[in-house]
Amino acid sequence: MTHLPASSVSSYAANGSFTAVPRLWPESVGAKVAPDTLPSAFIESLELPIRIAPGMKQNVSVRITAPVGLSAIDRWLYSGYLRFNMLWDDQAGTAQSLHVPYMGFLGDYTQLDVLSPPEEGFPFISMKGSDEALTPDSHVTIDSSHRVSAHYRLEHPTRVLKVQLVDDANATQGFLPNGFLEYMGRNYQSARGRFSNSTLNGTLYADPDLTQSHEVKPGAYRIRIDALRPLRNPSDPEGYQIWHSSRFIIDSVSLAKNASASTQDDDEDSNDEVFRP
Repeated sequence: MTHLPASSVSSYAANGSFTAVPRLWPESVGAKVAPDTLPSAFIESLELPIRIAPGMKQNVSVRITAPVGLSAIDRWLYSGYLRFNMLWDDQAGTAQSLHVPYMGFLGDYTQLDVLSPPEEGFPFISMKGSDEALTPDSHVTIDSSHRVSAHYRLEHPTRVLKVQLVDDANATQGFLPNGFLEYMGRNYQSARGRFSNSTLNGTLYADPDLTQSHEVKPGAYRIRIDALRPLRNPSDPEGYQIWHSSRFIIDSVSLAKNASASTQDDDEDSNDEVFRP
């Protein structure tokens, strides 16, 4: 067997910030680098060559070692090929190669963050139509002209995303409009699709299908975003990356059109920008 390592790639710069153009290691084809910065592979517990009779099977265990010379903080994806050279005893000149690809992640992939880090400016909350973040303990009124928007950015796809209103005890009061989403791709770097949002317009939902609506009551709240980390179980609360907004106080709520909470689906907040690449 011959091992053919490929370049490792990372979507994160050396300072930890997300980058749309992946970093490569080695940085150029044919560059000389330390062996421990490349993955390695070898066959375990078998004498070579391996002989397999016609119609028979043979399990071959290959141990692949991650490039330990690279930093796990940089979140590298490494890969390569295992090339098996096969010969047939009864035929001359019939040597062939079988290439088996592999890929791994340097670190714990299930602990990877989904939401962008705070230094990139997301998530944050503001009054709808404003780019200025609400200061802690701001007093707000919810009516047809004043609403609170939660803006967030995904830097990794997620199986489940929840946007909920919680009280001071962190007990959920319900989902916001566009507050339960599945199979979300990461946001783009360009202006179009750079972030998504959900708006608190006075209506909350008790169920993930967003069918059981009720009116939010005045009080002190935060908006909480739960983003499921890669390969985690949606039913496991420990599998989510969780963000809490600053605390804000709703002084009064007046639903649009003087209607019930259920009719709030018909207003403009149902069209909040939720980016799906």
